[in-house]
Amino acid sequence: MRVVVASCSTAEQNLAAARARGRVGGRPKKDAAAIKDAMAMYDSKQYTVKEIKERTGVGRTTLYAYLGERKEKGDNLVEESGR
Repeated sequence: MRVVVASCSTAEQNLAAARARGRVGGRPKKDAAAIKDAMAMYDSKQYTVKEIKERTGVGRTTLYAYLGERKEKGDNLVEESGR
């Protein structure tokens, strides 16, 4: 049986070395303008989520994640009438 022990310092050193070479890890961020457009389209209630994805490239899961963040912060773009 083979035991692999990951050392935090070695991993951190490797990540630091990669950053020094100009490498960054992780998934690329979505374009802020596309997110803003997608949220505005969603708020207008004139588009389906499928249409929003096709026009902006922002997927359903991503859109709902950003909407959830906005709700947590209390930043609602659309004012609800009668409340």
